[in-house]
Amino acid sequence: METLAAAIRGAVGKADVVVLAQASMAPVTPLLADLGIDVLSSPGLGVAHAVATLRASGTAWNLSTINAP
Repeated sequence: METLAAAIRGAVGKADVVVLAQASMAPVTPLLADLGIDVLSSPGLGVAHAVATLRASGTAWNLSTINAP
């Protein structure tokens, strides 16, 4: 994780935001807390977006409506 954090720090002058697009990169997020720009990681944001999308669509699964055999 330190190698990834160092690479990101090397490019931070050229970026407005850092996007860690792979779930395996998410653990580096705390190492970049002092960058002064947003560091976005996919697991939390991806799940939150999926849940919000499903809720907004009205088609989210409702386990209470599934008939168990």
